[in-house]
Amino acid sequence: MLPAHPSDPGRPDASTAEAMVIEELADRRLRRRAYAALESVRCEYRDGSLTLRGRLPTQHLKQVAQECVSGIVGVREVVNRIEVAEPNDRPTS
Repeated sequence: MLPAHPSDPGRPDASTAEAMVIEELADRRLRRRAYAALESVRCEYRDGSLTLRGRLPTQHLKQVAQECVSGIVGVREVVNRIEVAEPNDRPTS
């Protein structure tokens, strides 16, 4: 990403560029896993905190999602706001 320049309002500032890079990296890590359900997880980075949001069918997948994004440089904490679907909400096939 290009650094921010005060005379170019169309260019993202450094914190926005950093957020975009970290969110993209987290998304790629989630999609590399063999679990298609992880594709529904959304990542949002702000001020050292990466928040995961979405809905997954099991607690195990919620934990897998968190493990996927741990260790990303620049992320001081992962806030896992992923909801686990109730048994009645899960697909039956």
